[in-house]
Amino acid sequence: WMHIMDFIVNLFGLTDYVSTSFQSGMYSDYNAYRYFLYGSCAILSCFYRFIEAIFFIKILTLYKTEGKDVTLLACLACFYPRLNEFSGLLNNDPVSFLFSTLAIYYALRFVKEGKSWYSILMCAITLGLAMMGKLNSAVICLPIGFLFVYEFVRSCMKKRDSQKLWVICLQYVSFLVICGTLGLWFQVYVSKRFNQPFGYIYGQGT
Repeated sequence: WMHIMDFIVNLFGLTDYVSTSFQSGMYSDYNAYRYFLYGSCAILSCFYRFIEAIFFIKILTLYKTEGKDVTLLACLACFYPRLNEFSGLLNNDPVSFLFSTLAIYYALRFVKEGKSWYSILMCAITLGLAMMGKLNSAVICLPIGFLFVYEFVRSCMKKRDSQKLWVICLQYVSFLVICGTLGLWFQVYVSKRFNQPFGYIYGQGT
């Protein structure tokens, strides 16, 4: 993204203007232009927040919410202060929360709309990406796991609209392989390459 912004600024000949505008006493020890490029990444965080708002509303529509109820809940989801704070953060929280939101949406869609392969694979991919962004995103495995156990029990009991048992077992194995690979590959890599402990937090480790 910083390369893209650098290209746009140079395309319009605004390098000197940007450098002057972002020069201040607080950042006098840093290159002002470089600080601008880094700060421009907040555009991505704002974009993530926009996508989250869309998927919050899509979650509501899954349950056929209408009228004033959907308006109130949509406003709560879209304008909740802490979530809007994410739209300006320059760390891994915004992208991790985005993919967590998408994972929850696809898990609910899996339950509500026919236990499709598309929904469970998208859930696995988005949850894996959320964990890649920030490992403690794995906490949403708890509600998602509850939904999966519920559907598994329904399949065992051969309830109406339930998935065939062998199919749902294959879906869950596929989910674990994809989600586990995406979510944990970096943790395994740095553990093997740099002997970094699992769950390491910068500034708090040894």
